[in-house]
Amino acid sequence: MFKTKTRKVILALALIAVLALGGTLAYLSVETKPINNQFTFIGAGQDGIDAVLFEPNWDPATALNLAPNAVVKKDPTVGNTGAIDIYTAIKVEFLDGNNKLLSDDDMLQFLRLVTLNNYGRNGWRLCLKPGAKASMTWYFTVPLQKGFATQPLFDSVTVNKANSNADMEFLKKLGLNIRVTGAGVQGSAFASANEASNDLYALLNP
Repeated sequence: MFKTKTRKVILALALIAVLALGGTLAYLSVETKPINNQFTFIGAGQDGIDAVLFEPNWDPATALNLAPNAVVKKDPTVGNTGAIDIYTAIKVEFLDGNNKLLSDDDMLQFLRLVTLNNYGRNGWRLCLKPGAKASMTWYFTVPLQKGFATQPLFDSVTVNKANSNADMEFLKKLGLNIRVTGAGVQGSAFASANEASNDLYALLNP
């Protein structure tokens, strides 16, 4: 009986020793080779965000000594010359001969005597912000891919046929200058053109 118990105890101790030994055995392991992921970043310019404002059909010689019913081609357009999609806007300012913004009254009179053909159509929308009537910012509702351009904000200027001598004298003294400025922002940073319009407005109206 004693031998049997002793034998059981010895077997139990041996089993415990084996279990303990198994716990200290080294396990297999492996380490992978590292992967270096380099990140590069774009800036302003052709490798990143870039845009150009152009007027394909504008000829300054055609804007001199205008008479009633004269039509001058003027078609401000923004092109994406960068590498990423952009949202765009154009600011239009109507200035007098001294490069000062027209007063609200003069602007209303000007718009009665001169027509900006197709103004604000073909994908353009006005940024509804308070300010002078002679300064307006429009944003294009479609993102521009690389190499693409907007539709013109307007395509020509017509001196109204019915203008009187007094009307033409007013325009002559006004000495009109139409100044356009473009801007663009990274397309992927915004959910829509409407969302981007606030940043575009801020860029053009600091």
